[in-house]
Amino acid sequence: MSCTSGVISLALLKFPFASYDCMGMSRGSNIILKSDVYAQFIFLSKYKKEHLGVSDAQWEQMMKEVCAALPDFYSFITSDSQLSDMERKTCVLVRLGFKTKEIMVLLGENNMQSVSNLKSKVKKKLFPNSQNHRLEELIRKI
Repeated sequence: MSCTSGVISLALLKFPFASYDCMGMSRGSNIILKSDVYAQFIFLSKYKKEHLGVSDAQWEQMMKEVCAALPDFYSFITSDSQLSDMERKTCVLVRLGFKTKEIMVLLGENNMQSVSNLKSKVKKKLFPNSQNHRLEELIRKI
């Protein structure tokens, strides 16, 4: 695999995207799932040992994709000033169906408990009255 300035050549990716669960995803989510930046995130999420990191440019591109394809969701997570940048990124990754371990790698966290704590904070901030639902269920409804 070769990387140039943190950008991955998509021609080198051989990943079965169809294996990702798209059930319950909106049309906007499906558009993002077909994007180059999503493919880069998938690739990066699989390689903790050789973690290449998600660049600021890749995060910026992902946020643009989310804004264009899921404007209501983007507005929901960005209009709430109580969310940190890391919490917003967590929301996006959860919305796109990434698993806790993958989120850990993409956010550069050292353990899954850190991600679980982040998810818990987000849920308390955005959905304070939803005690019996997982963050994943709540986020995907937006």
